[in-house]
Amino acid sequence: MSSSSSLHSSKIRYAILTWALLQQNRADRIAAWAALCPGNNESAGKRKSGRTGKGSLVIRYIMCECANSAWKTTSSLATKYRSLMVRKTHKKAIIALAHKMIRLIFLLLTRKLAYHDPPIDYQAISAKKNAPRWIKQLKAIGQWPDEASASVTT
Repeated sequence: MSSSSSLHSSKIRYAILTWALLQQNRADRIAAWAALCPGNNESAGKRKSGRTGKGSLVIRYIMCECANSAWKTTSSLATKYRSLMVRKTHKKAIIALAHKMIRLIFLLLTRKLAYHDPPIDYQAISAKKNAPRWIKQLKAIGQWPDEASASVTT
C-alpha cells in the first residue's frame, strides 16, 4: 500500500467518523455510541456492575489510546487524569479520560472551534471540594489543633 492510498484511506475514515459523530445530536449519546459510558446499575441501594455498555469497540480502542497518550503530556487532560488516579485505577481513569475527550471532540466539531487547552487546575478544585471533609475527619480523630492551643503557640 502506497503512502498516498494510506493517506486517502485515513481521510475517508476521518470523514466517516466526523459524519457519525454529527449524526448523534448530544455528547452523551456519542459517548454511549463509543462504548465509553460507565454503567450505573443500582437496585435496592446495592451497586451492581459498572461495566461500559455495548458500542463501537474500534472507536473505544482509538479513544483509549488517545487518552493513554494524553495523560503523559502537560495538558489539562493530564491533570484530570492525575486527579482521577487519587480514587480510581489506571484503566478506569483512562476510560473516564477517553469519555471526556470524545465529548470534547463532539463539542469542537459541532461548534466548529479549534481546541485551546484551558488552564484548569484539577488538583486545586479537588482540594477545595474535599477540604471541609478532611478537616472534619481530622477533628474527629483529635489531630486538628483547636483555637486555644493555636493562640498559645503563636
